[in-house]
Amino acid sequence: MKIKSINPYTEEVNWTYDSFSIGECRAQIEKSRAAFLTWSSLSAEERAKYFEDVAGVLRQNTDTYAEIITTEMGKPIRQSKDEIQKCARLCDYYAENAAELLKDEVVDIGSEKSYVTFEPLGVIFGIMPWNSLSGRFSGLQCL
Repeated sequence: MKIKSINPYTEEVNWTYDSFSIGECRAQIEKSRAAFLTWSSLSAEERAKYFEDVAGVLRQNTDTYAEIITTEMGKPIRQSKDEIQKCARLCDYYAENAAELLKDEVVDIGSEKSYVTFEPLGVIFGIMPWNSLSGRFSGLQCL
């Protein structure tokens, strides 16, 4: 099946994509599972570095990404640029606060030591709405 990206303003076809077969989907899931094993072994501080890198890539490529968003969604270019900057700021936030947000929380339930801990659980599959940034960025959805 072909998937078309259509410019809502001009109604021209921007891009045409082939959909993944079931086998291709399974292969992508397996690649994600393999990547998870590496990712889950990193500390929150080490993972935060990746968010810093993503923020940098977003800022470095703002004009290119904004053009894609505007072409695919019909959003004014200024709003597209603002959306990318917002996503970069969100990456900054998690890079700066991940260690604090993910640290163990001691819970007093009368036991010797009780706590809540946050650990990576696995691959998450998400289907994002068309207006959730851009079709090309749906996998990036603020990570």
